[in-house]
Amino acid sequence: MHSRFNLLLTKLLRHNWVLSSEDFSTPMPTKHPRISFLADEELRQKLERMADEQHRTLSNMVYAICQDAAKQWEEQKQKTSASEDKGQ
Repeated sequence: MHSRFNLLLTKLLRHNWVLSSEDFSTPMPTKHPRISFLADEELRQKLERMADEQHRTLSNMVYAICQDAAKQWEEQKQKTSASEDKGQ
């Protein structure tokens, strides 16, 4: 799966080559669906700072935030459902 990246990295390390963006033009295969959204510059900068502080990529930082938000939403939904069941 990562063979193209590993080959390019090996070449870079052995020969001190400089890679261009064309070397990575084909996205890495993934099992996860892609989701995109629009963000203003201020939000992008905040997300990048958060990612840097946690040694994550920007994409991984956004994924982690979404995971946390979805978990909190599910927990809140369960609490609301449980309290409604007690009231009946």
